[in-house]
Amino acid sequence: GTSDVLVFIPSYNDMVAVAGVIAAIKMLSPVPKILLLDDGSVEPGNCEWGRDNVLFFRLPDNYGLGTCTHIALDHMLKFGYRAMVRIDADGQHPAAQIPELLACLDERDADLVVGCRTNQDNGGGLGALVRRLVKWYFVRLTRLIGGAETPSDVNTGFFALNRKAAGVLNRFHLERYP
Repeated sequence: GTSDVLVFIPSYNDMVAVAGVIAAIKMLSPVPKILLLDDGSVEPGNCEWGRDNVLFFRLPDNYGLGTCTHIALDHMLKFGYRAMVRIDADGQHPAAQIPELLACLDERDADLVVGCRTNQDNGGGLGALVRRLVKWYFVRLTRLIGGAETPSDVNTGFFALNRKAAGVLNRFHLERYP
């Protein structure tokens, strides 16, 4: 069946892994419309996605996640989707949880719902320590602002939003997004 939900997949050099993500999304019912946006990957891979009922757009250069998000928001708003879900191309977000995010939009009268990553292992070394400290800082800061409803992974790119939130977000310049 058709869906009034757009699933946006930004990709940069993840064109191999994205096939599994798309397959997982297509197992949902109804199957949402998928927008795969290649942000100028060095090795773009197979560009045959259009044949697989996936909207595919390849940017000529790497413009960044903010620009990709604006393209997806513009598409969502122009073509009347009621909601948009953003999911990473590398498989770190569980596509099977998309219906849960959408249910929270509807049942809790929310404008934006944030999911969590499944592979939050940051590895070892100094870089991992810095990532954990930054994550800890942003979670604490967000809890001060948002209270108990704050997600444990505020830097995840797995989220769903409705048209109202898309309109608000689309007014901002998302250069350093997220």
